[in-house]
Amino acid sequence: MKKVLVLISTTLILLSCTPTEKLSFNEMVTLSQEEALSITPLANFYESSATKNENGIKSVFQGVENSTILVAVTATGEVTSEVVDSPFLDDLVIQLPVRITLEEAEQLLLDAGYGTGVEGVADWSIVVLRRPLGPEETPALYIFTTSKGYVNVNTITGVVSPAYDTVDDCPCAWSDCLCITDNQ
Repeated sequence: MKKVLVLISTTLILLSCTPTEKLSFNEMVTLSQEEALSITPLANFYESSATKNENGIKSVFQGVENSTILVAVTATGEVTSEVVDSPFLDDLVIQLPVRITLEEAEQLLLDAGYGTGVEGVADWSIVVLRRPLGPEETPALYIFTTSKGYVNVNTITGVVSPAYDTVDDCPCAWSDCLCITDNQ
């Protein structure tokens, strides 16, 4: 009987220590940055992505000597990381934290008419926080994948603007590029 009581007590203590609230996108980005900085204090943030259910994020950091640091963070705060011995060449460095949280960007998306038809629910499936390379200087953007194509939310101004919907509309030379409109 004592063993059962000890087991129940231990289980209750462990359950009370387990976080019940899931972390926000921006909190997970902060945890990923802490992990990357623990690997090298010279780590620089490139991008983070998540699906709408936000059960976790995947982040990319610039490491040292042409390395890339990949960090995954779950909504419960579990962190895994990997250092890859090659550079990541798709983005410019972003200084964290950004001015607008994902929740604020999602509200701006809704206010701009990108809703699902359900009150308070924005139309998007994937979001990437990144600063794409391009011929013009671009601030950090939340880039949402919506049913109407890609939509950018500028993290400095809060301006919402559609990106090119298809590769055919895009002046990039490769098929997996993400084009940014000039009105940002």
